[in-house]
Amino acid sequence: MIETNARRHGALNLHVVKGAALAALAHLPDPRCVLVGGGGKDTRKIVEKSLARLRPGGRLVATAILQETHARLLKIRPGDRIEIVEVSVRKSKTVGPGVMMSPANPVILHVYGKRAR
Repeated sequence: MIETNARRHGALNLHVVKGAALAALAHLPDPRCVLVGGGGKDTRKIVEKSLARLRPGGRLVATAILQETHARLLKIRPGDRIEIVEVSVRKSKTVGPGVMMSPANPVILHVYGKRAR
């Protein structure tokens, strides 16, 4: 699905790597940007290792939908965190003759950066 969406939107420089993040990191070049989501118990290790390899001026965004993940991310390298953003989405839903906006769960984004040299 990621590859299909990337082609559809012209993101031809996107390289999708399938497998466990910690194992895959060792075989990848140093990244300019990283998106971490669904890391579970390995979230800290994934973020730490990715930040260590991040190119100067690069960005890492880690997502959290669970409060426990958000709490874990708050403790990871706060000096490298640029901001925390909570995104909420609502979709329309027909109710009788009217339309209501039905909320989805919010997503919390922790944005980290590596200073340019």
